[in-house]
Amino acid sequence: MKSERGMTYKILVIIIIVMVIAFFMISCITRRIIADKKLDSVITDMLLIQGKSKLVSDEIILKKEGVTLLGKNISESIAEDDIKQIIDRGVISETEENFNGYYILSSEDLVAMELDTVQLDDENSIIVNYANGEVIYTEGFVYNNNLYYRLSELQKLANK
Repeated sequence: MKSERGMTYKILVIIIIVMVIAFFMISCITRRIIADKKLDSVITDMLLIQGKSKLVSDEIILKKEGVTLLGKNISESIAEDDIKQIIDRGVISETEENFNGYYILSSEDLVAMELDTVQLDDENSIIVNYANGEVIYTEGFVYNNNLYYRLSELQKLANK
């Protein structure tokens, strides 16, 4: 009788260990899926902004009446903390060829661009370069413990 009871406890312990391992595997897979979906969502929003800014830029080149660049030029906002941080981190360089093409977009600018679906926190902003189409999220996006700011960087992640 003792040996049967001992086997039952061993089987119970094995079952518990297998369940714990399965739980951790499922939670890791779930976290990875959620992170990938967030990445896709951020990329989609940034692509919408890139497309709309390219359209505005093309309309200005065609000298379409009533069209202006939305946002505030980055050269007017270099003293602001979030812009200083972006420059200090090397995301944007003042020596870039198209540095004056960077504009900071607020939530109001996104609404004016008819991008109501793009959600933006009050303390964060989007920087768009009308000259080369680059889009930068000032808060950054954390993926696999790395911080990414540029749309081009996020697209490389999604293609891996």
